[in-house]
Amino acid sequence: MSEIAPQQQLTVNANKWLGEGRVNAFQIQMLVACALLAITEGYDLYVYGAALPTLSKALHLSEWEAGALGSAAAFGTLIGALIFGPLADRVGRKRIILSCTIISYGSMALAAISSGSVSFASARLLFGIVNGGILINVLALISEYIPHRRRLTLIGTTVATGVSLGTASGALVGILVMPHVGWRAIFGGAACLVVLYPLYHRFLPEATGYLIRSGQKERLRHFMRRAQPDARLSDDAVLTADVPAAKVPLIEVFRDNRAVPTLLFLLCYMCSTYVNNGFSFWLPKLMVNQGHTDTASIALLLPAALTAVPVSIIGGRLADRFDARPVLAVLFLLAGASIALLGFTHNYVFLLVFAGLAGGAFNSVQNLLNSYSPSYYRPSTRSTATAYNFALGRVGGIVGPIVLGGLSGGGAPFKLTIVVLAVPALVGAIAINLISRRHNYSHQLLVEKSTAD
Repeated sequence: MSEIAPQQQLTVNANKWLGEGRVNAFQIQMLVACALLAITEGYDLYVYGAALPTLSKALHLSEWEAGALGSAAAFGTLIGALIFGPLADRVGRKRIILSCTIISYGSMALAAISSGSVSFASARLLFGIVNGGILINVLALISEYIPHRRRLTLIGTTVATGVSLGTASGALVGILVMPHVGWRAIFGGAACLVVLYPLYHRFLPEATGYLIRSGQKERLRHFMRRAQPDARLSDDAVLTADVPAAKVPLIEVFRDNRAVPTLLFLLCYMCSTYVNNGFSFWLPKLMVNQGHTDTASIALLLPAALTAVPVSIIGGRLADRFDARPVLAVLFLLAGASIALLGFTHNYVFLLVFAGLAGGAFNSVQNLLNSYSPSYYRPSTRSTATAYNFALGRVGGIVGPIVLGGLSGGGAPFKLTIVVLAVPALVGAIAINLISRRHNYSHQLLVEKSTAD
């Protein structure tokens, strides 16, 4: 009598399951929570630039000191991404995001009660550290739970929406509120966003790899069913996930012919943050130096904030449909050209137009880089590569405000200062085009799938 072979259990990879699904209410709730988390990043970027003319007088800052204070948050973000990215693999991304969020609101309150430049810089450094922990883990969560075919569009749109809400709020607060309540109140007011904490706690899921590693497979099964309610996932299916190694040496990121692309990605990140932070922190102060009023100078940040979402949506859709590299190159060039033109006109309407084009372009570059570069790497090295690119790329955001502060304080011509701000965008456009598509891991998977079909 022949024996009946035992039925083989079905194995389901959570990342593949989530990547092949559709966007529904579960993902939309998560995206809304992530967009709201990004508000503080945008608010800090523009509220510092809006407050800088007043802040410099109140704290008796030189131009160089003002630039260094602007760079403190970027330096903190570098540290935070390197610390909290790997730490989240061990303790969970959601836990890191929630903890860092509470501290970030507290750091804004500390900035508001600062008694001098040292305490203000310390508060901004603390904000940057926890902000780095928030951003890198928010990007990782979105990447895991959003279907592949909509990933670039939705990551870019989500972050752009949150940052744009924050930057627009920062500009409006600088124009309408700061003249009446002073610079301290507009920093401390950001702490009121703590009321959103229950929403984050409810709608953010947890990383698939952490749930597998910590033995919380039923919780993962719950998230998977919510992500694809129409698909059948049996109770006895064995769940797996792309769990990164506990420690991935940096050298592994450079294997499989990815050394040059990794360095080029890093250069693109540096150019992007250089332009972004330099523009956001220094444009109002530079325009005040050119004879514009404080209000008119701060108002130039508003179109830069409002154009970020539509440009990010268009750029993300084009990147999803075709290839992200030429889209990024065009956006880099648009940002550089628009910023350069700011130095060659005194017409305020043209200044508003060029500021809007520049802001939409460089914000979209940052968002698209954050969604495109992780897809270039294998799952085993993706977390490490993303952390180092995101963190070390902030070097540009540190250097930019200091360089521009030195030029402004040293009496450099306005046009020269603007050109120095714009040139890295050209460098970024060249660098992104030099990255080979052939070694893109996601592209390799698509080629293999089309060949198999």
